[in-house]
Amino acid sequence: MWRKPQVWLGVLFSVVALYLAFRDISWSEVGKSLAGAQYIWLLPSALALIVAIWMRGERWRWLFGSQRDNLPRVRYFNAIAIGYLVSNTFPLRLGELARIFFIGRDKKQTYGMATSTIVVEHVLDVLVVLGILIVIVLTGSLPLPDWARQGP
Repeated sequence: MWRKPQVWLGVLFSVVALYLAFRDISWSEVGKSLAGAQYIWLLPSALALIVAIWMRGERWRWLFGSQRDNLPRVRYFNAIAIGYLVSNTFPLRLGELARIFFIGRDKKQTYGMATSTIVVEHVLDVLVVLGILIVIVLTGSLPLPDWARQGP
């Protein structure tokens, strides 16, 4: 593996990118910020993230219709989590492709079915955002409860 020029080119590119990203960092300030951080908030935020991914996995599972039980629930959760990982790491929404291949890899779900459910999922997301936008435009404001409208 290390004899291939692509590997060395990738390592060189990574080293240069890391240098450019971290060259103007004041490490003493980073240390002070990390020392003053309230790490207790990591626990509820991690729990909220897990619940959100689980709910999104359930929503995606239901889009498979009668074929939803071909795979266990945890498989949809894992696919969503892997999709987030890939989307946050690589450009061009490659996480969606990762979800498709992760779900269809053992042939219990087809790649076409996985692709179509992702398309439907995005269409539903757009429709919800449009619905919220229509409510905002028609009412002239966000539909907030009274306690949220009161300012300081």
